Amino acid sequence: MYLPIFYNFTENMIITFIILFISILITNYIGYRILKLNRINYQKEVSIAFIIVTYIIMAILTFKAPHKDLFFDSKNEKYGVNDYLIKD
Repeated sequence: MYLPIFYNFTENMIITFIILFISILITNYIGYRILKLNRINYQKEVSIAFIIVTYIIMAILTFKAPHKDLFFDSKNEKYGVNDYLIKD
């Protein structure tokens, strides 16, 4: 939620901090509501699976980054951490 809105208002620091604060509040509220649910008996298993899936997604986006502006390294002018050609 934060990054797409951030790109539209990058020049105004006050709006940027307000958007960041609202994003943190919404995330904390959702987390609080999930923790208060007593219906889920397998919360640990779901949490561990979510953490593993998050790590896998982060690894994929690090090494095989999509060619979008968000993933562009302007210093090295490339996408991802190892964007080189592998010869057979």
